Amino acid sequence: NGNKTIWDIDENALKLCKFNYELNKQRDYNLVCKNSLENFEGSESTYSYSTMNPPFGSNTVITDSKILEKFELGRGKKKQEIGVLFLELGLKLLKNDGILFIIVPAGYVGNGNKVCSEMRDLILKNRLIASISLPENTFKRSGTGVNTYLLIIQKKTIPQTEPYNIFISGVNNIGYNLTKKDTP
Repeated sequence: NGNKTIWDIDENALKLCKFNYELNKQRDYNLVCKNSLENFEGSESTYSYSTMNPPFGSNTVITDSKILEKFELGRGKKKQEIGVLFLELGLKLLKNDGILFIIVPAGYVGNGNKVCSEMRDLILKNRLIASISLPENTFKRSGTGVNTYLLIIQKKTIPQTEPYNIFISGVNNIGYNLTKKDTP
């Protein structure tokens, strides 16, 4: 319920989104074609919910210093993975106590490298509600075989100090067989 704002850099994705909303008789939405990592100022602390499925894979590193300097996890660096910046952007866009739903590569959850550790530190400054592993090759038909997680994070302006429960689970069935050639 309520107004929806959809940002995408791909005009065709927005056309499909508009078609979907019209089919479902949705009225309260605003579609904007833009590079949200480059142009989000003025929208910080605006939304109650943010849903993101950032691109990831071998060619998804940002090296543009103008973009990197807008992010805590990019500032002072020569490059940063786009998914890490999208996670931070999702939190920036939320009001306090707002909820971020984001798909991330499995490596972000388990890798011990500095990039992933810094990203997890940012998550823990807020409140991780859930970490849900999706089936292998969930997005294979979209061109990536990367294993993924759905993270659900609540924005907190005051870091959590008390222990709390985190829902951790795995999805075994997404409603279709990923190994069949005719799977959409």
